[in-house]
Amino acid sequence: MTNTENMRKYLESTCRRVDDGIRSDYGEQYMERIQDMIAGTFLTSSNKLHVVTDAIEAAVSLEHPCPVYKPSGNPIRHLIRCCVEILPGHLMDVFLRAFHALWRIPTPAATREF
Repeated sequence: MTNTENMRKYLESTCRRVDDGIRSDYGEQYMERIQDMIAGTFLTSSNKLHVVTDAIEAAVSLEHPCPVYKPSGNPIRHLIRCCVEILPGHLMDVFLRAFHALWRIPTPAATREF
Protein backbone atom coordinates (compact mmCIF):
# COMPACT_ATOMS: atom_id res chain seq x y z
CA MET A 1 0.00 0.00 0.00
CA THR A 2 2.91 2.36 0.43
CA ASN A 3 4.53 1.78 -2.97
CA THR A 4 2.73 4.19 -5.32
CA GLU A 5 4.21 2.64 -8.47
CA ASN A 6 2.84 -0.80 -7.60
CA MET A 7 -0.54 0.72 -6.73
CA ARG A 8 -0.65 2.54 -10.09
CA LYS A 9 0.16 -0.70 -11.97
CA TYR A 10 -2.51 -2.58 -10.01
CA LEU A 11 -5.12 0.11 -10.75
CA GLU A 12 -4.29 0.06 -14.46
CA SER A 13 -4.52 -3.73 -14.65
CA THR A 14 -7.80 -3.71 -12.72
CA CYS A 15 -9.31 -1.11 -15.03
CA ARG A 16 -8.16 -3.07 -18.09
CA ARG A 17 -10.05 -6.13 -16.81
CA VAL A 18 -13.36 -4.27 -16.41
CA ASP A 19 -16.14 -5.71 -18.59
CA ASP A 20 -16.92 -3.86 -21.81
CA GLY A 21 -20.53 -3.27 -20.70
CA ILE A 22 -19.41 -1.51 -17.56
CA ARG A 23 -16.74 0.39 -19.48
CA SER A 24 -19.33 1.64 -22.01
CA ASP A 25 -21.75 2.65 -19.21
CA TYR A 26 -19.13 4.65 -17.33
CA GLY A 27 -16.96 5.80 -20.23
CA GLU A 28 -13.20 6.00 -20.65
CA GLN A 29 -13.02 9.41 -19.00
CA TYR A 30 -14.49 7.94 -15.81
CA MET A 31 -11.95 5.13 -15.78
CA GLU A 32 -9.05 7.56 -16.20
CA ARG A 33 -10.35 10.00 -13.58
CA ILE A 34 -11.10 7.31 -11.02
CA GLN A 35 -7.56 5.93 -11.47
CA ASP A 36 -6.09 9.39 -10.91
CA MET A 37 -8.35 10.00 -7.93
CA ILE A 38 -7.45 6.71 -6.22
CA ALA A 39 -3.75 7.09 -7.02
CA GLY A 40 -3.85 10.62 -5.60
CA THR A 41 -5.03 9.33 -2.25
CA PHE A 42 -1.91 7.19 -1.96
CA LEU A 43 0.47 10.09 -2.67
CA THR A 44 -0.10 11.50 0.80
CA SER A 45 -0.01 8.16 2.60
CA SER A 46 2.80 7.34 4.98
CA ASN A 47 4.93 4.23 4.80
CA LYS A 48 4.58 3.84 8.57
CA LEU A 49 1.41 1.76 8.57
CA HIS A 50 2.41 0.06 11.81
CA VAL A 51 1.58 3.26 13.72
CA VAL A 52 -1.97 3.23 12.37
CA THR A 53 -2.52 -0.49 12.88
CA ASP A 54 -1.19 -0.27 16.44
CA ALA A 55 -3.60 2.58 17.20
CA ILE A 56 -6.53 0.66 15.70
CA GLU A 57 -5.60 -2.47 17.63
CA ALA A 58 -5.38 -0.50 20.86
CA ALA A 59 -8.72 1.19 20.21
CA VAL A 60 -10.48 -2.10 19.50
CA SER A 61 -8.94 -4.04 22.36
CA LEU A 62 -9.29 -1.43 25.10
CA GLU A 63 -12.18 -1.69 27.47
CA HIS A 64 -12.65 2.11 27.51
CA PRO A 65 -11.31 3.45 24.17
CA CYS A 66 -10.62 7.08 23.46
CA PRO A 67 -13.80 8.90 22.29
CA VAL A 68 -12.15 9.59 18.93
CA TYR A 69 -12.37 5.89 18.10
CA LYS A 70 -16.01 5.47 19.11
CA PRO A 71 -18.32 5.08 16.09
CA SER A 72 -20.43 8.15 16.81
CA GLY A 73 -18.06 10.03 19.10
CA ASN A 74 -17.49 12.83 16.60
CA PRO A 75 -20.02 15.69 17.10
CA ILE A 76 -19.55 17.00 13.54
CA ARG A 77 -20.36 13.58 12.09
CA HIS A 78 -23.37 13.37 14.38
CA LEU A 79 -24.57 16.80 13.19
CA ILE A 80 -24.16 15.83 9.53
CA ARG A 81 -26.07 12.58 10.11
CA CYS A 82 -28.94 14.49 11.78
CA CYS A 83 -29.10 16.97 8.88
CA VAL A 84 -29.19 14.13 6.35
CA GLU A 85 -32.08 12.51 8.20
CA ILE A 86 -34.05 15.77 8.39
CA LEU A 87 -33.54 17.06 4.81
CA PRO A 88 -36.09 16.02 2.19
CA GLY A 89 -34.81 13.63 -0.47
CA HIS A 90 -34.83 16.12 -3.36
CA LEU A 91 -32.70 18.61 -1.39
CA MET A 92 -30.26 15.85 -0.55
CA ASP A 93 -30.00 15.04 -4.28
CA VAL A 94 -29.23 18.69 -5.06
CA PHE A 95 -26.64 18.81 -2.28
CA LEU A 96 -24.93 15.62 -3.46
CA ARG A 97 -24.86 16.77 -7.09
CA ALA A 98 -23.29 20.07 -5.98
CA PHE A 99 -20.74 18.20 -3.85
CA HIS A 100 -19.82 15.93 -6.77
CA ALA A 101 -19.50 18.91 -9.11
CA LEU A 102 -17.44 20.90 -6.62
CA TRP A 103 -15.00 18.08 -5.93
CA ARG A 104 -15.15 16.82 -9.55
CA ILE A 105 -15.96 13.29 -8.51
CA PRO A 106 -16.25 11.14 -11.65
CA THR A 107 -19.77 10.05 -12.55
CA PRO A 108 -21.00 7.34 -14.92
CA ALA A 109 -21.66 8.48 -18.50
CA ALA A 110 -25.36 7.52 -18.25
CA THR A 111 -25.96 10.01 -15.42
CA ARG A 112 -24.53 12.95 -17.38
CA GLU A 113 -27.53 12.83 -19.72
CA PHE A 114 -29.95 13.99 -16.99
